[in-house]
Amino acid sequence: MNNTNGRYPQGFQTPGIVRSWAEGADIHTNQYRLNGSRKVAAYAQDDWRVSSQLTLNLGIRYDRDINFYGQNINEQNLTYQLLKDIGSQYAKLPRTPTKDISPRVGFAYDISGTGRKVLRGGYGLYFDGTGINTHYNIFILSNRPITFDATAVNTAIGVGQLANYRLGIDPLPEKPTITDRFPPGRRSGGYWFDPDITDPRTHQAHIGYTHEIAANTVFSVDYTHIEGRNDFRALEANPIINGQRLLAPVLQQVYGDPDRIGPLQIQASINKNRYDELAFLFERRMNRATFRATYVLSGAYSYGGQIAGSAYFTQPPSVWDQPFGPGEWGPTNTDERHRMVLYGVFNLPFGIQTSPVLRLASARPYNLLSGFDPVGGSVGAGLVQRWVDPATGQPVSAYSARGDNTTLLDMRVTKFIRLGSDRRRIGLFGEFFNLLNNVNFGEQYGGNARSVLFRQPVGYLAAGHGTYPFLLQLGARFEF
Repeated sequence: MNNTNGRYPQGFQTPGIVRSWAEGADIHTNQYRLNGSRKVAAYAQDDWRVSSQLTLNLGIRYDRDINFYGQNINEQNLTYQLLKDIGSQYAKLPRTPTKDISPRVGFAYDISGTGRKVLRGGYGLYFDGTGINTHYNIFILSNRPITFDATAVNTAIGVGQLANYRLGIDPLPEKPTITDRFPPGRRSGGYWFDPDITDPRTHQAHIGYTHEIAANTVFSVDYTHIEGRNDFRALEANPIINGQRLLAPVLQQVYGDPDRIGPLQIQASINKNRYDELAFLFERRMNRATFRATYVLSGAYSYGGQIAGSAYFTQPPSVWDQPFGPGEWGPTNTDERHRMVLYGVFNLPFGIQTSPVLRLASARPYNLLSGFDPVGGSVGAGLVQRWVDPATGQPVSAYSARGDNTTLLDMRVTKFIRLGSDRRRIGLFGEFFNLLNNVNFGEQYGGNARSVLFRQPVGYLAAGHGTYPFLLQLGARFEF
């Protein structure tokens, strides 16, 4: 506001100070739907007892999702028609995946022959289907009439599509209209499939061991490894490079209009991810008490920091053509390295029963971003530069920051009053939620470096994971 660096001589009215502009038509009549979609599946499996101590489980499954990529309406998609006109490599129709064959095998081995020591394991290939919400922007552009979003972006102050725009002085950019074609000169956003798109798949392997240490006392340990392939991710195919959209020359040549389309999101199934989990369980049952403790050491990683998400909402690459480039591999936003749950039911004297549950979890990660979109990415895709760490001068990787540890203690305390017979009693109880009244922010921290809330808490964990404050609930129950 005070022009201390000399870059804003007219303050907020300096020409070109607005970095980006996005606006949509104000009458929403879009209909996105799939007609004629069918899901067909078949499976066979069997347990085979090889010996008194070894059992095998063998199975195979086949899935086919017909028309879930909108194959019967895709030729009407406006982006597809434009890509055909300019001879793009993406101007092909997606195909129904026909090789979703999922074998799986498992075993259970009774080491001692008494059922007290059991080793178990398995492997399976699993396919995730798609659905209307995964690619709904593509289906919008295949049904008409439709609404459009239009965007304009500067790559620097006074450089780009808003180079001379003066906030509060010049008229607002013209609003796009409802139409059945891309409006000329409006830089409307387009959405299309990678022609090689297919259903995501995961390779899952597991091995575990359970040991009955003593009567009513069990210990187990389980390890699970999951490798995800062909997961969905959005790519930007028409970025701004040196102040000009990549496709501007060919759009000018074909249409005489370099701004016929602006951001162009290609929804692909190229992403990779990995999840590892080592879980421990101890459980002890006694006459007057039951106690259970679990501890999980895990790691969830992917390119772009998301697993099994909608293609539209995945984090695009920070460098538009490097989806597997430096800094792209990182933890997901739900990654919790450590998680412990302690649970018990204790019958105390005088007819009092307590049931505490303590949950402890390490901090989840969140993204650190510059708050600036350098290539004019698709509306809603969140394509922005990663934050540059001043200490190193290098961009940070995906989801490199950690939020707040989670601590949550709930408890139920019940006083039983017998009414003559052992079968009839009244239970007066109090339920204490978040007994420690701990504020659990989780990963809800501001990651936009241009915000005054950068690296500050901006919300709470999702409901059910520690959002609620201290709460006391009183009640009574009659048993007979």
